Amino acid sequence: QEIWIMNTEYCLYGPDGPRVKKEANHICRLDECAKCVASAPGSATVRLFWADAVVSVEGPDLGEWQRWCGKRAPSEQQIVNFLMPNILAAYRGERRTRTVTEARRVWHSHGSWDEPAPDVPEVAGQPTPGVFVWRNGREPGEEWWDSWQAVAVDGASSSSPSSAPTAPAAPRG
Repeated sequence: QEIWIMNTEYCLYGPDGPRVKKEANHICRLDECAKCVASAPGSATVRLFWADAVVSVEGPDLGEWQRWCGKRAPSEQQIVNFLMPNILAAYRGERRTRTVTEARRVWHSHGSWDEPAPDVPEVAGQPTPGVFVWRNGREPGEEWWDSWQAVAVDGASSSSPSSAPTAPAAPRG
């Protein structure tokens, strides 16, 4: 079973990094997408689409990693804690997810209960096993990117680009 969540009205990344944080996961609807991952059957592949990124959760590695870390409760915040290190790594250009064995080795030297998937840039790979984040590169002049650059990371601006087309008004009768 494969589940696709189309969240393409939002961008996961801004010009200076990810637009989301563990403490502010409502931005770009990461919180809602995390609920979808948490509620999906364990054997399902879940793909979360943004305008500029795709997060894929597939295979048994995430479940095995959660069990190994002792963080088996599939809550929204717990899933965000597992997704965020890979979102950050993808921004840096990491294009490979660590295996469970690699992640265990890194955790033993850098991990803690509070950080189940330590993001250690000097060790290659996206930190959380079973989660792959693909970030689309920006091309100059791409309309979707240019219109979203103005949206503030803290959510102070409107949630949609100002240059987005609007639906025509309904005819009056």
